[in-house]
Amino acid sequence: MSNLPFVIVNYIEFNIVLLIFVIIIVKFLTERKGWDNSYKNAYIFVSLWSIIYFCLLLLLIELPIYILNRLLLVDIGQYSLIANIIIIIIDSVVATTLFRIVYKKELGESFIFTLILLVIKNILILCLGIVLFPLTQFVQLFP
Repeated sequence: MSNLPFVIVNYIEFNIVLLIFVIIIVKFLTERKGWDNSYKNAYIFVSLWSIIYFCLLLLLIELPIYILNRLLLVDIGQYSLIANIIIIIIDSVVATTLFRIVYKKELGESFIFTLILLVIKNILILCLGIVLFPLTQFVQLFP
């Protein structure tokens, strides 16, 4: 049975709210460094980065967990931890590459900047999860 309200809340939480906050943070940090002050570059960078990140989540976590747990009835145990570490590594490489392309910066500057962004993004995801947890729990009650 599908829980459409839960899917809608998760979509709003991670695809809209997170996207807006990260765009504002990217613009603020790049403007503070004196690199660029346009929302266009921040939007391009964050949009591409988010699309790739959510594709990684889908392909490396959600799909294998669905296949292993639901279809093969196998307990995956440590798979989620290993997959999250792989996603963090791939995400940092992808974000650094995208940042270099969009902002035309050197590898060192891009890598440090994206590491700062990854930390801020993960803290933001944690905070959004804590703030919106009661709402998502309430929405899950409805089939």
